[in-house]
Amino acid sequence: MLAEIHLFIIWSNATDKLHDILDDIKLYMNIKRIYTIQWSKEKFSENLSRFYGQNLPNGSDKEIHCGTDEFICIIVEDIAPKYQTRVTSRGLELVNINMFDLKLKYRNWTGGGHKIHATNNILESEHDLSLLFGKHYDFFKNVTSDAVNFNNFNQDIVGANGWESIEKLFDYLNRFTKYIVMRNFECLFDEYTMAEHGDIDLLVENLDEVIYLTNAKKVFLEPYRVHYRIVIDGEEVLFDFRYVGDDYYDEKFARLLLQERVLDSKGFYRPNDRLYFVSLLYHALVHKPIFSQDYQQRLKVLANNINVNDVLLSYDPVLLLIDQMDEYQFKLVKPKDLSVYYNQSVVNKFVMYENLLEVCRTEDDYEKILLHDNRWLILKNLSPIRQNILNWYPFKKDSTLLEIGGGCGAITGLLCKRVQTVKVVELSKRRSTINFERNREYDNLEIIVGNLNDIKLDHKFDYVTLIGVLEYAGSFTKTKEPYKEFLKNIKSYLNEDGKLLLAIENRFGLKYFAGAKEDHTGKEFDSITGYVGNDTVRTFGKLELEHLLKSAGFESLKFYYPHPDYKMPFEMYSDDYLPSSEEMLMSAPNFDNERYELFSEPLAFKGIIENGQFPFFANSFFVECSIK
Repeated sequence: MLAEIHLFIIWSNATDKLHDILDDIKLYMNIKRIYTIQWSKEKFSENLSRFYGQNLPNGSDKEIHCGTDEFICIIVEDIAPKYQTRVTSRGLELVNINMFDLKLKYRNWTGGGHKIHATNNILESEHDLSLLFGKHYDFFKNVTSDAVNFNNFNQDIVGANGWESIEKLFDYLNRFTKYIVMRNFECLFDEYTMAEHGDIDLLVENLDEVIYLTNAKKVFLEPYRVHYRIVIDGEEVLFDFRYVGDDYYDEKFARLLLQERVLDSKGFYRPNDRLYFVSLLYHALVHKPIFSQDYQQRLKVLANNINVNDVLLSYDPVLLLIDQMDEYQFKLVKPKDLSVYYNQSVVNKFVMYENLLEVCRTEDDYEKILLHDNRWLILKNLSPIRQNILNWYPFKKDSTLLEIGGGCGAITGLLCKRVQTVKVVELSKRRSTINFERNREYDNLEIIVGNLNDIKLDHKFDYVTLIGVLEYAGSFTKTKEPYKEFLKNIKSYLNEDGKLLLAIENRFGLKYFAGAKEDHTGKEFDSITGYVGNDTVRTFGKLELEHLLKSAGFESLKFYYPHPDYKMPFEMYSDDYLPSSEEMLMSAPNFDNERYELFSEPLAFKGIIENGQFPFFANSFFVECSIK
């Protein structure tokens, strides 16, 4: 093996044996340097704690045992190192037995205990030399040997009075501990932190190790807080030290982030791009009360860089997070740090999707479930009322059908019963899994996970269903006219006499005038005023929808009006059979949102119908679209 640099420390209470030890070392090692070191009295306990990486307060047993006066550091070269397993204070370790056995001998000479310190391996040697002298291992490897002269070194260990630069601090972190800068690292090292992000967030393998290494001081007294300050170039810089096992991320997630870390060109460790996307999405949704524009924009850029489909990021980021975590089998966990926000609405959605998957795997009687669980995500996916949108439609039995956006399969089972073959394209893997579980009895079903725009299907269909999907085309079709181009793409999959069956909200639906929030953006009057500032989701009025469909090549259109909307329809009207003014049409419920009720929708509909305006104000459209 190659020669190694190591060190012995003879603490002040053992210096009476100094010359005996020096004479003995010379028999086995080449002495490179001998230092007499004096730490300041006020910093001695802190230096000792940081050197050993353990809490050794003023007057600790170890401090009294070792002594607080000047001590001796002997730097040696072992020209023939040998490694074997030995029992150490940290358990079984592979150590340099030349150093280890000499340490035991000298401890015996000095009455036992720990008055003699020696390094067991190169990493420990590099750690100790760097902290004591601020010099790299290679510096001492290259110095000439001097076994005679004693060099005075009266300095506290590195970082005792702050770090000269952030680059110096991260050099030590890089060499002596496992960590990543979790996020907001784009500004390093030109700036310490980014705007609106006032600290540097680290994920570390060993919290105590990092605290002692960096000389970080706690900001808050609460034991669960991990907010620290470190002096850098005379300025206090704030850090958060998240650690493996603190449930900021689940343990598997945290360990993989550290295991797959990469060294940034600027000189610090960060997550690899793939895991950075997942961890930043998790943080932005689970640890924050709102999904801010700042994080949305950064995640969109990241998604494009790593070829992650960003469609779900626009209209259902929580579902995207569920899919990403499913891929790695990560879990949602509540942080032990009580100061970290834990978004209960996001948690609830996670739980509902878990419940939905479990129900579809184990239950057949969904109505029994709905008697006890009326959460909207459960209701809209399990209620048989969802099938009303298509259960009346006269499908040809020997036909083929493409269902775009099959979701959790609320309608898929009905389609499997009505046609010969069903192919589903769905963006979300979790939704596709639920769909598969609930409809596993059908052997005429195939489910594809992905964006239709990225998939090339090798045949055409008699029917294509587009139920609650067109409104999102702006988020997953990257063209100047996304809605038109998406419809043209769909048309290419239809047989010459095929039909597109489309359901979508009416942007001028009466419920929106009456105070219901827009279904996709959650804002009052958003569709009525034209979705100002939003180019990823939109619905259409009847005339707009007619023009759009015809511009995409659908020449024959037949409009229907599901009421109160297409999601949970109880009645289906058409231009051939419109409601009469004698019918009291029910108000549209908002199952997943609180809403205002500015006026009576049934009474308003009565006057609208009398004036022949029901198609304009209907809450939803169902359109049968033919190419010719």
